[in-house]
Amino acid sequence: STNDNRVGCHNLFFSKMIEHSQIGDNSLLVALERYWSDLLGERRMPSPCEFDRLEIGARLIPWICLLDVIKNGVRVINLRLAGTSNVGLVGRDPTGKLARNAFGVEGRRAMLARYDAMVDEVGSTFWTAEVPQ
Repeated sequence: STNDNRVGCHNLFFSKMIEHSQIGDNSLLVALERYWSDLLGERRMPSPCEFDRLEIGARLIPWICLLDVIKNGVRVINLRLAGTSNVGLVGRDPTGKLARNAFGVEGRRAMLARYDAMVDEVGSTFWTAEVPQ
């Protein structure tokens, strides 16, 4: 990672953390963040059982990734759910896998850094990425 927030610059993809202000007001991300913020209230994190698929809506569900963060002295991230659009975008389904085992060698470091950033921020993080097809 470099000081310009790059997280991956591999043959496979490039991803970069961006600011909320760089996202259009009509983006699905903005709608999802609004839903997330409403769930949070004053807490750090909502419970997975609080997510209502009907309330989130059919346009957002395919883009959601839910992670479980397990802390027993070492941070371990489990991919509870990867939405179908995310799966289609990267060509594999990491649902139910530990993050460290869910990605190939080229993407592992970048994805783990992305997940660590999300956990460290304890809030919404936004990314832009290029994924070859």
